[in-house]
Amino acid sequence: MRLDLYLNTMVFLNVWRKEEPYCFSSKKLLQSILYCRYNLIISNLVLTELYIHTNIPEDVLWEEKFKPFNMRRKLKIFYVSKSIEQEAIELLKNCESHKPDIIHALMAKKYNAVLVTRENALIRDARNIIHVRAEKPERLI
Repeated sequence: MRLDLYLNTMVFLNVWRKEEPYCFSSKKLLQSILYCRYNLIISNLVLTELYIHTNIPEDVLWEEKFKPFNMRRKLKIFYVSKSIEQEAIELLKNCESHKPDIIHALMAKKYNAVLVTRENALIRDARNIIHVRAEKPERLI
C-alpha cells in the first residue's frame, strides 16, 4: 500500500515558480507521485490558496496542473469541514502556525497522510501538537 501525502500549497508553488533551491526536491517528489511511489491528497483549501498565489482559476488548475495526477488515479481531493475549521481555531492558541496551516495538518491527520511542507513551525506543530507525521519534500525523495 502506497503512502498518502498531503501537500502544502508551497510545495506546488516551489515547482511552478521555479523557486530555487526548493524547486528540485519539490519537483522530484511530484514525479515520485506520478511514478506511483506515493498518492497525492489535497484539499479545497490548497486549491483556494493556489488560486490566490497564482491567479490561475480552479478549472485551469485542474486541467493544466493536476490532470496528470488525476489521469493516473493518484489524486484525492477532500473538503475542509466546519469541525476541522473549529478545531484549527481552538489549536491556534497552542501553535506557532497560522490557521490555514493548522487546517492542512488536521486534514493530513484526518486522512492518515504525511503532511509535506517546508515550514519549520508547521512541522513542529504538526508533530508535537497535532500528532501527525510531517516532512520536508527532500526527506521523501
